[in-house]
Amino acid sequence: MNKFKKISTQLFFVISLFAAPFLVTNAFSQSGYYTSAGCTDCHLSSPTTCNGCHGHGTHPSSAKSSINVAGVTNKTSYAPGETVSVTLTGGYKSGWVRVVLYDQNSVEVARSSGNDSGQGSSATYPATLSAPAPSTPGTYTWKAGWYGNVYDKSGATFGAGWTPDATNPDHGYELVSTNSFTVAAVAAAPTITSVTPSTLAQGAVNQTVAIAGTNLTGGTVTFSNAGVTHGAATITATSITLPVSVTAGAILGVGTVTVTTAGGSVSSAFTVSATAKNQLTVTIGGTGAGSVNSAPIGIACATGTSTNCSAPYDSATSVTLTETPGTSTFVGWGGDCSSFTTATTCTVAMSAVRNVTANFNSSAQAKIGSTGYATLASAYSLAASGAIIKLIDSSMSGPLTIGKIIVLDGGYDASFATKTGQPTTLSGILTVTTGSLTVADIEVM
Repeated sequence: MNKFKKISTQLFFVISLFAAPFLVTNAFSQSGYYTSAGCTDCHLSSPTTCNGCHGHGTHPSSAKSSINVAGVTNKTSYAPGETVSVTLTGGYKSGWVRVVLYDQNSVEVARSSGNDSGQGSSATYPATLSAPAPSTPGTYTWKAGWYGNVYDKSGATFGAGWTPDATNPDHGYELVSTNSFTVAAVAAAPTITSVTPSTLAQGAVNQTVAIAGTNLTGGTVTFSNAGVTHGAATITATSITLPVSVTAGAILGVGTVTVTTAGGSVSSAFTVSATAKNQLTVTIGGTGAGSVNSAPIGIACATGTSTNCSAPYDSATSVTLTETPGTSTFVGWGGDCSSFTTATTCTVAMSAVRNVTANFNSSAQAKIGSTGYATLASAYSLAASGAIIKLIDSSMSGPLTIGKIIVLDGGYDASFATKTGQPTTLSGILTVTTGSLTVADIEVM
């Protein structure tokens, strides 16, 4: 009996010692729980904290009546393959946690690794995990989660996304969906195959520049040389045309023209050259006298001289020429101004060498029929016997010897159609040798 009691007492003591670890498993506040519960079998022996484990890492409070694990992406739109970063939050105590990230196909793409507290393969909230975005454009939702021990699961609420770990008893994942995000196709990069022209001179105004290439839709154009500006562009996938102007003081030399689209930027050489100049030459023609002046200044050409009858002008400049008759009549433009006929002014674009003629004829003082003559002497010398020579109402010089039948009819205006009421004044001697002379409205001085 005594022997049996002794054996029973010893057996009870052994059973009591064996059962002790199980009696304290719910005493979470015990300082030895981390070691006695076997946490050190998988985790570091120091520091001995369970702050991120059990319900601490997935519930908002010790009531454990709900979960607060959440995962939020850093953006809502990504390019294919661009890094997606997901920040995970949750729990109600500071300390280590293990977090994981799954893609749209429930494939694990990232897991936390290491932290300051020394718990291997772990992190602290908030924790960030990253992985490449899907390569196919579309809308996606990933899953993020806390991983830990749920020994106290029977006393706590876990979400619909709770997934036990089949390889690790009492462990599992509390998974939640991230916000949705999109993956957009990347626009193809633009290319430039040619720029025409690729050089403009200082002072060029509204010159059409054509850019050929690929993937140019939606492109914006910039020039690197200061002083180069452009107007509204006409854009297609393969071309851009736009008016380009270059100030007189634009920066000289080789620069670039750049096209930027959603797919990137591409540049090509574009040069600003010194202003090109072309020569403008004016010639005074005809039997009379006159002058031609220019705006901008440079030409001041007159009958009887070649001085100031030629000047260089910027190739982008237009020059206006104005004729002024002397004692003559302007009878029309020639050369590069011929299209202006008898207009007082003509304008030439100096994009090339220009040559202009201004023709002046002497004003008629005498007229036989429809033919005008600069002097009475020239009209008489060509007059047939019996001719009527009309004279304008001005002074004319002599002498004149008459040797045929002639009528001198004076006092006409410049049109020779109307009498002015004033006689024609002849200075010098009129001598009639043969024939006869008849005069009207003639005064001999």
